[in-house]
Amino acid sequence: MSVPALSVRGLRHRFPDGTVLDLSRFSLEVAAGERVAFLGGNGAGKSTVVHAVVGLAEPEEGEVRVFGKDPGREWPSLRARVGVVMQHVDDQLLGLTALDDVELGLRAHEPKREARRERARAVLRRLGAEGFADRVPHALSGGEKRRVAVAGAVAHGPDLLVLDEVFGALDLGARDEVLGVLLEEHRTRGAALLVVTHDVAWCPEFADRVVVLQEGGDSWTGPPLDLVSKEGIGALERAGLEPPPLFLLAREVAAETGRLPASARTADLLGFCHEHRRTGG
Repeated sequence: MSVPALSVRGLRHRFPDGTVLDLSRFSLEVAAGERVAFLGGNGAGKSTVVHAVVGLAEPEEGEVRVFGKDPGREWPSLRARVGVVMQHVDDQLLGLTALDDVELGLRAHEPKREARRERARAVLRRLGAEGFADRVPHALSGGEKRRVAVAGAVAHGPDLLVLDEVFGALDLGARDEVLGVLLEEHRTRGAALLVVTHDVAWCPEFADRVVVLQEGGDSWTGPPLDLVSKEGIGALERAGLEPPPLFLLAREVAAETGRLPASARTADLLGFCHEHRRTGG
């Protein structure tokens, strides 16, 4: 049996001000090569889970493993296998220029500076970001910073990508570019993805499975298409997330017709609902 890319069970975390986050009933597992969307309302604990996964938070209780290792104690040995984009990307952009920042993560993998710089330029080019390679990261827009952070996360070819609100501040075109790179990493290298997001409608575009962290630490999980079901809609509502109108419409159509859409992707839901209207079903 293969070791999961990551597993989280029964976390309890105490913040410096004494506040306790109790996720003792929550568990999360991402298999090698799996693509998981991680949803939850504001303050539910998603980012705390991410911090524990990348060794930035030490829980009082519970277990966190990344490729079978404790990231809190063994992060240096895991660093080469994991790419990370944090919610607040300013905290991880350390280079003098965007190109320097991407190159920083390659120093342990490529000893030759020119080779590193060409590799860094190539990944920025894939993300439509080569045009600001020589600009100071903190002078970039929010969406530009996020693309630089994604470039740094994928440049060394990790086996697991942990991405917290990676699509935030991106316009639709930039989202497509970022999504294309992430899916290419999955398709060509088998990289596992854990994508934390509040954008419910976007999840079916990339995920094999959705995990919804609900109030009180309970969770719901299922394939993206199940978000269109009564149970999936209920899970979103219990998490304080607003179901997309298209999901609600598709659920009504499915209830009326006894049929299901091909997937929960926007194009398939639109086609499913349009066909129902056209045939007068």
